[in-house]
Amino acid sequence: MLRGIHVGRATVSMMLAISIAIAAAAIWPNQSLAAEVESSSEGFGSSFQVEDADIDSGVYDGVDWRITTNNELLIGNAGDVQEFEYKQDRDAEDYPWNPYREQITSVRFMGTVRGNGSARTMFARCESLTNLDLSSFDTSGITDMSGMFANCTNITALDLSPLNTANATNMSGLLSWCTHLTTLDLSSFDTNNVTDMSSMFYHCENLASLDLSSFDTSNVVNLRFCFADCHNLDTLDLSNFDTANVHDMFAMFTRCRSLTALDLSSFDDSNVYNMESCFQDCSTLTAIDLSSFKTENVTDMSSMFNGCYALEEADLSTFDTGKVEDMRAMFKNCYELRTIFASSDWQPYYDAQMFVSCDSLIGGNGTKYNSEHTDSEYARIDGKEGLPGYFTEKGAPGKPSRLTDVEVKFKATIPDAEVDTKVDWDD
Repeated sequence: MLRGIHVGRATVSMMLAISIAIAAAAIWPNQSLAAEVESSSEGFGSSFQVEDADIDSGVYDGVDWRITTNNELLIGNAGDVQEFEYKQDRDAEDYPWNPYREQITSVRFMGTVRGNGSARTMFARCESLTNLDLSSFDTSGITDMSGMFANCTNITALDLSPLNTANATNMSGLLSWCTHLTTLDLSSFDTNNVTDMSSMFYHCENLASLDLSSFDTSNVVNLRFCFADCHNLDTLDLSNFDTANVHDMFAMFTRCRSLTALDLSSFDDSNVYNMESCFQDCSTLTAIDLSSFKTENVTDMSSMFNGCYALEEADLSTFDTGKVEDMRAMFKNCYELRTIFASSDWQPYYDAQMFVSCDSLIGGNGTKYNSEHTDSEYARIDGKEGLPGYFTEKGAPGKPSRLTDVEVKFKATIPDAEVDTKVDWDD
């Protein structure tokens, strides 16, 4: 009799659990409800545990995913190894969590998830994302990381050291528009096979420093917009950058408004064809070392230094401008620019706005800026063949020839740099 009563209670419990599940399904018809029915250790009776409902869940390319009611995106399955093959043409809208991107606050990988192919825009536009745990994400097979974290506008700290990037070829826009990012760990990045770094840090407006010492850029072709709009970046060491294969430097540093000094003396620009707006609106830049620049294949220098308000000297004496077809607004709005060192072989391409608002400019023979002569006509050594110009020939009388003023200033600007206390100019 007692045994019959016990079974009856178990049956009632099971019926009650089923009723709860049916009621929940009626309230949340499109959401999964986790439930667990366990037998007692004696084999009699049962228990029913109802967990928080997920907002959504499913399987995508063989990998489990779900979004909890806490707006956490969980990818993979604890204790399992899951693998996906992402197509190269995949976009943000193709991921099943796309409808929830703006509300996802955290991302975590469960178990081990191995990626192959493309992770393009995988977490792009997760505008509420503040926490990202990538420790269980095996990216050794990923080749395309373009836009992977683009527009994650609220994340402030990002540790990408768990990522294996050995086979990555595309990092275009990887962190673009991460506008609140202040801390970034790229110490493990292997970029040996990367060819595209365009817009990689575009609009990382709050980054004050970047450690790129682990980067191998020997195969990079595209650096356009790479550091553009990094408004708070005040130091940048690119001494390890190998740019021998780079073709495009369009707007590479444009609007880096906190940079005061930039040493690019290690750059090889022999294959670069585009330098348009390269340093445009670097408004606090006072020292720049371009001593390795040959520019023999560059066709576009338009707006190259436009808006470099604080720059007082520019040593372009190594520039070969024989192939340049556009110098439009090259020095426009360089209000403090006083001296431009150039080669006597400088070949200007006609432009009507080359020197607009270069109010402080003086040629090597004393020719002062004249607002009626702002075109490329005066892009020549002052006094050459008896003609006025705005350029100064390197090593001209009264001008430095071994160590320029800008080089001294550059040394003084870099923290802990060795500063020459005595400078003997050549006569």
